[in-house]
Amino acid sequence: MNNSITTGNEFNFDRLLPAVLSSLNSELSQKQYLSTYRQWKAWCKDNDVPTEDLMPANVADFLANLKTRDDRYVSIATRSNKLAHIRKYVLLLKILAPEMTQMYDALCYMKVPKENAGTQR
Repeated sequence: MNNSITTGNEFNFDRLLPAVLSSLNSELSQKQYLSTYRQWKAWCKDNDVPTEDLMPANVADFLANLKTRDDRYVSIATRSNKLAHIRKYVLLLKILAPEMTQMYDALCYMKVPKENAGTQR
């Protein structure tokens, strides 16, 4: 598919984001999803991973190392929410670029990493 979001097997992470956010009903959801995507981009930059590489191994590593502002690991519930945000992004990507179906399916079967999980408040 050739457009501003995808070109062949590549896609523009930032250009797809507004479409994902506009599909959400509430402003709070939009803020939460945007926070996840910002955290993903920061993790990718710190770990020298392309933001478009949303393979389960990278997403699992991202979730397992996600910390709160006071440097504690996030809870399993928070990790689960972050995974749902990433799945939503890849679902829209799958609609625009059917070759991404396998990546979406893999994320759907992925389990949330439980090691080093923090506790809910």
